[in-house]
Amino acid sequence: MPHTPPWSGAATEGIRSLIGRSILPAILGATPPVGDTAPAPLPPAPMLRTVAHVSIMLSGLALTLPGCFPDPRGERVEDKDALAEAMGEHATLGVQARAAIEEGRLADARVAGAELATRLRKVDLPAKLSTHRDAAALAADRLTTAIDAEVAGEALGELSAQCGMCHLARGAEVGIPAVAAPVQDGSLPRQMQLHRWASQEIWAGLVTADSPRIQQASQQLAATPLLPTGAAEDSPQVPPEAAVLEVQVHDAAAAAARATDPLVQGRALGRMLAACASCHHRLHGGPAAAP
Repeated sequence: MPHTPPWSGAATEGIRSLIGRSILPAILGATPPVGDTAPAPLPPAPMLRTVAHVSIMLSGLALTLPGCFPDPRGERVEDKDALAEAMGEHATLGVQARAAIEEGRLADARVAGAELATRLRKVDLPAKLSTHRDAAALAADRLTTAIDAEVAGEALGELSAQCGMCHLARGAEVGIPAVAAPVQDGSLPRQMQLHRWASQEIWAGLVTADSPRIQQASQQLAATPLLPTGAAEDSPQVPPEAAVLEVQVHDAAAAAARATDPLVQGRALGRMLAACASCHHRLHGGPAAAP
């Protein structure tokens, strides 16, 4: 008999429904169903950009978890719909945390971290996978108490890597559709779009345990010419110290491109997010916030 993927039907529709009622409303400013306390809504300026990125990345989210159904050994039976909803909630919170760190909203990142820590500990997994769950929950704890973007970024990177390692160990197929890189024209806004695209793709690659995806996005960012250089004739609207942070972003991307260990790749993502947050703080919201 042909094999029917177990993650289909109601479970898949449940994820799509969750994205419609949780991810996008959360980004649009409505209260997401992820707890009593939700991160503050995103400011109006980046709202549509974030919605576009998330809807493209996650609208096709599909999971295949063969390990959560009865097998010949009779080891484990789980509620696939409940697990689908849990995974969707984790994705929602991961998206919120990554965007919050990148945009310098540390308080919102902490709230997402606290929710992740709570929800991860509620997931019942076999013993061989519980180490990844526990490590991810501890990383979420560190995100919850992060004192700055560097600590928060490192915590989110490890959390995402542990999630991907768990998915890989379980034989889960986590599909987050890839997004094409924005075309570069030498302008600062386009390069900022490339930074955000790369951080999203690296995060998605970590969660889906897709190292080639991480390397492709990292290599594309690392190979992009530095802009701004800090020279007045090159970019008069950007202070020279922003050039140092731009170098840090490229260095982190190069480190992610060289790495094969997901934990190393996660740390590189964390450094990238921290550099982005620092630059946005120095520029009072970043180039995208300029009128």
